[in-house]
Amino acid sequence: MASLTLRKALRIKKQIEASIKPSASVPQVSIDIDDDRSVEDIVKGEERKYLEAVERQIRLSSALSEIRSKIEASNANGVNAVMSRIGHIDRQIAAYKPIAAAKPVQLELAAKKVVRKREAAKTPKTNVYGYDEEDSTTLQVGPLSEATITEYKARIVALRKEREELEEKRLVLNNTENLSIEIGDDTLSFLTELEIV
Repeated sequence: MASLTLRKALRIKKQIEASIKPSASVPQVSIDIDDDRSVEDIVKGEERKYLEAVERQIRLSSALSEIRSKIEASNANGVNAVMSRIGHIDRQIAAYKPIAAAKPVQLELAAKKVVRKREAAKTPKTNVYGYDEEDSTTLQVGPLSEATITEYKARIVALRKEREELEEKRLVLNNTENLSIEIGDDTLSFLTELEIV
């Protein structure tokens, strides 16, 4: 455990809050038809990158929740710690909603379209001004599979249930023990890696 002064903890809390910006939508994948990799490899690579970025946001939210709860616990009866956890859950749901609402990639269809575009690129069609009628060198597809979308929908359901339980706990909470302002070593190293500490 790493000890933080209240002043430093408040500064770190503000920096984390400024760093947390969940994406409002799932980015599209641009597939270059001249790329020799399979459509599946390209999409899976982009899916991995996107999900890593989402998980980084979740880790930041978790660190923020931990720091907030420890700051607030010294001046409150524990309700603030529960509220901090609820805030973390709300941020996770916000980060996961675009994933749950996304349309899954249809790899076979995307692969067929890439083949058609490759064939069409061999005989370019131009209009009267000499410009290509459409961009035939790329194909835009979503990076998420049906299984991934289903998994994140289930995560949202579980998080909503956890949130309800915390709301009930908040209502019956009467007292709390005093907590020191300490954060875990893994949280500290994660925040140091992101140059927040």
